[in-house]
Amino acid sequence: MKGLSNYTDGKGSLWRLNSEMAQALAPNTVVFVVYVIIGIIGNLISIYIYRCRMKHTDGKRYFILCLSITDLVTCSSVSGFAIYLNFLPLTFKGNIFCKIMWTFNAFLTISSAFLLLLIAVHRYRLICVPLGKPFNQFWRKFALISTYLLAFILSHPNLAFYGEGIAKHPEYNITGTTCGKLYDQQHSGLLLTYNYAFIVIFAVGATAFIVLYSFIGKTILKRSHTLMFMLITFIFLISYTPRMIIMIMENINPFFFVDLSVGQYLVYSFCFRLYIVNNIVNPFLYGVFDIEFRSLLYRMLPIRLRQTKPKK
Repeated sequence: MKGLSNYTDGKGSLWRLNSEMAQALAPNTVVFVVYVIIGIIGNLISIYIYRCRMKHTDGKRYFILCLSITDLVTCSSVSGFAIYLNFLPLTFKGNIFCKIMWTFNAFLTISSAFLLLLIAVHRYRLICVPLGKPFNQFWRKFALISTYLLAFILSHPNLAFYGEGIAKHPEYNITGTTCGKLYDQQHSGLLLTYNYAFIVIFAVGATAFIVLYSFIGKTILKRSHTLMFMLITFIFLISYTPRMIIMIMENINPFFFVDLSVGQYLVYSFCFRLYIVNNIVNPFLYGVFDIEFRSLLYRMLPIRLRQTKPKK
């Protein structure tokens, strides 16, 4: 990252440079703190309402509860780890911890994406194939377990691709340690292949979303739950696209971010984790489109705040 003060070699200089970089990343850190607060509060409320207050036996909201739990853990873990890394951009220690966190966070984000695809398939069956074989409790659990298992399989290569690495500042004779991708000769080819495979999976998934919701839209457009899931999926695709673009840029030049200014690096870091927005906005969409959710949320408010009844 360019645009920082001048330093000479030495351990003291390393810590001072680390401190200055952490201060430069402060705006980005504040954004992640906001993500954590909003994500935890919103998703905890969603989990409480869907799990404890709603009485539903038809399974139509089964995957919403699973998505809310996954969103809660995702926004907490991904944002929390990003905050931690922002404080230690050049002095990170802990190779195993680094590998586990990057892999676990990848598992969470992939799980969230596959859950949205599972919900799209579920909505398609409910609306477009109403007379087909019902998606009973056994098949819902089977689909859910398969979703998490596939996410685990796709995320576990990150154990090899991420870890504690050497960080050399391009302008000063200072060497530190960071937690991120390992661009070594042993893994460079595999990492390149993995990144492109992930981009292809994203493209295939996006196409599947478009096709499924196109069929659903032709059948019924005004059903509130359908519109809700379509909007959730649209936000997911928009928020995840910058990450895919960055992966392509990294495949072309793994160290392109080294030459970025402080301001440019802040934008890069923000876009890299923009997908967290997908995990924190869903409770707001539940409140807008799910009438029963909104009604139960209204009943949870203190009496003095119940000025008007929620619109149906």
